[in-house]
Amino acid sequence: MRTSETIPPKRVVKFRARRADGTWVYKDETVALAAFWREAKAGLLTAVGQYTGLHDREGHPVYEGDICQYRKDDTGAPYEETGVIPWASGCFAFGNTPLCELTFTNDRLPLTVIGNDVEHAEILATGAGYPDGLSRECATPC
Repeated sequence: MRTSETIPPKRVVKFRARRADGTWVYKDETVALAAFWREAKAGLLTAVGQYTGLHDREGHPVYEGDICQYRKDDTGAPYEETGVIPWASGCFAFGNTPLCELTFTNDRLPLTVIGNDVEHAEILATGAGYPDGLSRECATPC
């Protein structure tokens, strides 16, 4: 067996952030990532979120800070829950459930991205949001 056959594929590490003018910046693991973090540290980028490595039902990438709706199956039944994707306790989650515990096919989760916690904060005002004791600013219970 060749070595390349025993090494699992590398997960792509990507980030997104919002500039003061409202535009979104997307970066992956490249030299440009260093410049991205310099901008973030200088306060030029806000709402930095990491790519989960997974996609929603429609094939859209899911990032930390995305607001999603959950439905167990694809029967067209009403959505059961709305919440934000946080990084908590060492993994990405939906509500209090780690994403790895949700049933998904290939890299598609049983979620639909409907916005993000920066541009669509009004969705969070309706009662959906971060799991108990968490916020965007703190990835551990506050």
